[in-house]
Amino acid sequence: MKVTVFTLSLLVIVMMHNSAFASSNFDGSKPLLCVTSKVNECHPVNGCEEIDPAKIQAPRFLSLDFTKKQIKTSVGIQYGKASKMQRVQVSENNIVIQGIEKALEDLRTGFGWTLTIDKENGHMAITGSNPNESYVLFGVCSLL
Repeated sequence: MKVTVFTLSLLVIVMMHNSAFASSNFDGSKPLLCVTSKVNECHPVNGCEEIDPAKIQAPRFLSLDFTKKQIKTSVGIQYGKASKMQRVQVSENNIVIQGIEKALEDLRTGFGWTLTIDKENGHMAITGSNPNESYVLFGVCSLL
């Protein structure tokens, strides 16, 4: 399935204005759909820069299932792969999810990641890092 920039933009706009972000409904117990919109790549020597998400095959859509404690990607580096939520912490303002991924075929090391979601508006950031590089993805989440 080919996803256009227009389709992604429309989805992000709809999700950002969705009334489903009320904290009473957005508590980390219901499934979420997240869309990434911006990616930054960082290296110890060169610092950080914004990159095209396609450069690293960043996932564009993430489906979060809190019951199964897993995140599935629908487009990106490992299509349909389920990542285990190893830790889920719900605070007054945020949902913080963490996990660890094994090394992929073209990477020597695996990486750890943290996904933080603002409970009020659904804005999210994902950080993924290993000793050689780190990535920060920004986007928005909505109830499914």
